[in-house]
Amino acid sequence: MNVLSEFSTYKEITPVSYIDTSYKSGIDMPITITFTTDDKSKANYLLRTFMGCEYPYKKELFYITAIKNLFKKIDFQNLNSELESGEITEEDFENRLETKPEMYLIDINENRPDFKDICIISDIVNKIERDFSVDDISELFSVDMSNAEKDVVAYNLLELK
Repeated sequence: MNVLSEFSTYKEITPVSYIDTSYKSGIDMPITITFTTDDKSKANYLLRTFMGCEYPYKKELFYITAIKNLFKKIDFQNLNSELESGEITEEDFENRLETKPEMYLIDINENRPDFKDICIISDIVNKIERDFSVDDISELFSVDMSNAEKDVVAYNLLELK
């Protein structure tokens, strides 16, 4: 059965649209896909279908980022414990942070995540079965979710605490 035939049966349609012009085809011409449906789960399914190979690739990048950020957090906590226990001086602490910030500090990408990124993050977070705050998600995935919170709530993708 053709996936698109499911969507043609709706009589009253409330638009849930997604347009992506960032994808380049094999001949380097932009592709624009527009669809409309009144069912958000079908819209998400169709979006993932069209995302093809990009979806697993981006999902893997988010997994890797989350794991790296968890290690940074652990390393920072260990460094902080060394400072508190007197194993290192405050000067040593600051020196390590200045010389190896990539080991201890989490960079938050200031660009607002797009709809695809929010879908991918929601898939990952919903499988963890834990409540996350906007700050938790921002820190874990290195994305600025503060301005994306409206999108998350509007699409009912994540339950934020």
